[in-house]
Amino acid sequence: MTRNLTARLVLAALAAGPLAGSLCAQCAMCYQAAASQGPKAMHAMNLGIVILLLPPAAIAACIARVTYRYRGSKPPETRQ
Repeated sequence: MTRNLTARLVLAALAAGPLAGSLCAQCAMCYQAAASQGPKAMHAMNLGIVILLLPPAAIAACIARVTYRYRGSKPPETRQ
């Protein structure tokens, strides 16, 4: 069952990949500042924002995976 879920998530990520290029990863003020410098600066700023988003997303995914993996386990008993 987990392989099926993993396969679906990977497929969804691959399907959403081409759509991500057309999205702007900027607030309105950042967009205006980058637009005044030209299309290369706007592209560089979008790419930088996406790259800076990857580490927090990876950390959150790892925490979610560990939480899912140990969701049914009992806490270790303490010795007295």
